[in-house]
Amino acid sequence: IVYLVDGEEAVANTSETARYWKDIQERYPNTQLLMLINKIDTLPKASIAQLQQRYPQALYIAAKTKTGIDSLQQQLLQLVAKGNLSNNETIVSNSRHFEALQLAYKSIQAVKEGVDAELSTDLLAIDLHECLRQLGVLTGEFDVDKDILGNIFSNFCIGK
Repeated sequence: IVYLVDGEEAVANTSETARYWKDIQERYPNTQLLMLINKIDTLPKASIAQLQQRYPQALYIAAKTKTGIDSLQQQLLQLVAKGNLSNNETIVSNSRHFEALQLAYKSIQAVKEGVDAELSTDLLAIDLHECLRQLGVLTGEFDVDKDILGNIFSNFCIGK
């Protein structure tokens, strides 16, 4: 979680900023937290020193002048390199792939239910084949358009 704070607001509302930060820390105890205090280019040195004393773990930046942006990039890269930004969840950004995964999962569930119900292996093979076909969509081994055209040309007589 990146908690971005306006430096001027942090100085003006010290107790409110501290309360929000503490609330975030308590609400997400097992999450990597990063506090950014922005607009340090508009603050007097005494105010920056006060904030640094109160929030030593924070990164101090000025987005407008790009002050501290290199430190922010390094911090984010370190988090990625350590694996702190992964939570063992898979992100699927393609809707077609998402649908294929859902259909493959449904097919696997159908196979499992069929095994529990002691269905014939021929019936289980149909659901298993569908699961493999959906996984083939993901890996590129199965082309939906090519398969449909192949099915049309092999099963229907197309003449002049």
